[in-house]
Amino acid sequence: MGTPATKWEYRYLAFGLLNTHTLLVSKLDPVRPVRYEMKGYDSLMASYYDNYVLEYISFEEWKPDLEKFELPKGELITNFLLVSLSLVRLRERLHFL
Repeated sequence: MGTPATKWEYRYLAFGLLNTHTLLVSKLDPVRPVRYEMKGYDSLMASYYDNYVLEYISFEEWKPDLEKFELPKGELITNFLLVSLSLVRLRERLHFL
């Protein structure tokens, strides 16, 4: 047996390869993540084709400190992000790993 869960899946193509993100969440209250799996191109780090699995043993709800997610103000960061996004888009157009 196990925890009754609902499966959410997102599939898309990147560089001609199928990418899949799967999230299992408990059906019982309180709803909690059970398992997350990503198989495909690592778009977060603009890296390579990989497979990540997270098995949740416990999960406690919290309120994040949103200030920690704010980007520093400055041209260097802005330019770095724009160049990084441009490179990712260029790689997608060239279908080039």
